[in-house]
Amino acid sequence: MVTVMIGSYFEEEHVERIRGVSERLQMLYREDLVPPPRWPGNHVGPPDWCRSEEGEEEFLAMLG
Repeated sequence: MVTVMIGSYFEEEHVERIRGVSERLQMLYREDLVPPPRWPGNHVGPPDWCRSEEGEEEFLAMLG
């Protein structure tokens, strides 16, 4: 099993495309844990965006 973690906003079609590469891929992606894009192709998000404490714990657990 290979784990792929996406840590910034990705359009769902691209997430599914990566997921479809192999059944051996475990995808870790939670759209609610990454900043929303301000425009197409933006991966930084709004300057005032932040995760909740629980969200930060979940995000760090995914990184682990």
